[in-house]
Amino acid sequence: MVRAEVIRKRLNKLDEYLSILRRLQRYTFEEFMADPERYGM
Repeated sequence: MVRAEVIRKRLNKLDEYLSILRRLQRYTFEEFMADPERYGM
């Protein structure tokens, strides 16, 4: 059986990732790829 706390933590982590992706939306593909910190390399 899946524990509610595990699900809650995973959902919170997904919220964090979505927040990051929303901030990255403002960049064009070229701007995004020009900065390795933006795409995590």
